[in-house]
Amino acid sequence: MPELIIKNGKFYRNGIEEGPEIGSVEQINCLKETNRKNEEAKKSIGVDTDYECTTTGTAEFRCVCGEKVYYEVEFEGTPDDDDCFVGKAKTCRVCGRRYEFEFDADYKLIAKMTK
Repeated sequence: MPELIIKNGKFYRNGIEEGPEIGSVEQINCLKETNRKNEEAKKSIGVDTDYECTTTGTAEFRCVCGEKVYYEVEFEGTPDDDDCFVGKAKTCRVCGRRYEFEFDADYKLIAKMTK
């Protein structure tokens, strides 16, 4: 007798669908074998990863003297983690004014002149 298989939750033999039979040893064994294969497949596709990501954050703005001020920082976190700028400072190389980064009320990153 050709092999009984389960496909899309239904029993098939020779490509022909067979209805479920209560107490059918063959169908019960087929279900058990399918469940065993599914459990093995779940184990074999489980992937454990261990990685670290480094992101580069950049900010640029114009100093009051007109010079473009550029700041770059590498940090570990997500690309939308702007906290890497908070508390950091950058000094304009032309006039020497110092700016610190912080967030305004709308949570937009701003450079505040401190000197």
